[in-house]
Amino acid sequence: MRNQVKEKLINDYNSLSYHTDDTFTKYRFTYNGVYVHVYFDAYDVQALSLSVILIYERDYYYTSLNVDDTDTNVEYLHKIPLGILRRILVNKKLDDMFEHLEEHILNNSPEEGRYSDDKLFSSTLKFSGKRKDLPFWKSIKHVRMSDDTLNRLRVTSNISLSTLKKIQSKNMTLVKTQFPKDRKNIKLILDSKGIDLELRT
Repeated sequence: MRNQVKEKLINDYNSLSYHTDDTFTKYRFTYNGVYVHVYFDAYDVQALSLSVILIYERDYYYTSLNVDDTDTNVEYLHKIPLGILRRILVNKKLDDMFEHLEEHILNNSPEEGRYSDDKLFSSTLKFSGKRKDLPFWKSIKHVRMSDDTLNRLRVTSNISLSTLKKIQSKNMTLVKTQFPKDRKNIKLILDSKGIDLELRT
């Protein structure tokens, strides 16, 4: 994601009248007949939260994105409905959709809201089955992080590869949640286990 888009997201969020673990800014637009809902919050400044919900006909799809790098490959869009995928790909890439997303953010004012009040957000996550890419950091547990999880977090979060490998080498894994009330600061989570947080550069 271009720096100016990231700065606009942060500035829009900071201009909200209040900030809690539950508040967000939201941008909406349509791309090739797919309704795109973009949620952002800077509750944890070291782990900015960027989530996207895509809707086409009766299909709904949720994914987390990395604010610092939205160059997401199709393989990281786990279980995306084919009807949505066909409409957002251009030459087998997502670049065009993400360009539209960035332009929309730059040229529009967001809505403000609360995750707990946003029926689309909570319902989509609730009915998405066992999601692996939930939006909020919750804790760390003593189960070795799989290579698949490490690779997914390397793409969808701004945590450095070396930090992720340290977590894995200590036979631990990060836990995420869909509930904002359960979210925790990623630095505090890692500090509790003596792991320094390094961010991707």
